[in-house]
Amino acid sequence: MKGSVHLRDDVKHPYWEIFWYEKGAHGQRGKQHKISSYYGTGERMFQMHPDPNRDIGYHKAGKLLSMIQADYERYMRGEAPFDIRKYKDKYTDVIPFVRDWLRAIDGSVGKGTLKNYTGYINNHIIPFFERHPLQLHEIQKDSLMLLMQEIQAAPKTRKNVLDPFMGAGTTGVVCADLGRNYIGIELNPEYIHIANERIKQATRQARLFP
Repeated sequence: MKGSVHLRDDVKHPYWEIFWYEKGAHGQRGKQHKISSYYGTGERMFQMHPDPNRDIGYHKAGKLLSMIQADYERYMRGEAPFDIRKYKDKYTDVIPFVRDWLRAIDGSVGKGTLKNYTGYINNHIIPFFERHPLQLHEIQKDSLMLLMQEIQAAPKTRKNVLDPFMGAGTTGVVCADLGRNYIGIELNPEYIHIANERIKQATRQARLFP
């Protein structure tokens, strides 16, 4: 695969696009993908100056192309998945991941538990990642804190929070402070122990937020 930057100048307000080509048969170019907005913001990369060297939009397009190429190189080294839809649309691989997880646990948990998990995911997890199309490998503290802001702002009647990527329990700590019921899922026993201790401590402390 390879990409290039092009100026769309047949419109009233010209903007930069990225053309990304899949590899076709016999070394030929395959399917072409056009990316006309900046990743994460959805903003057009408008031409701001006739000289590309001084054009902010051109530099944004170049930066975005470098990001795509770096992702593809990591994929070729077997370090991370690659999906061009991440840059074309508001695509997140978190949603198919949690749906696959629901299918995987079907039969290993009770029907009531599965129904509760499905409701939490459909009502909270999926809407959050539809608004914030992050990727699995991008879920870090900043992402969790953004989710916490939404939890804090949610109506008090919605008190249940499901965290399918519990880790060390950051989400649980904030939920304890906000008086929300919390269900955390984690495969690593060490993280489970750490999370349990942190959440226990949080329930004994005064509120973290005024």
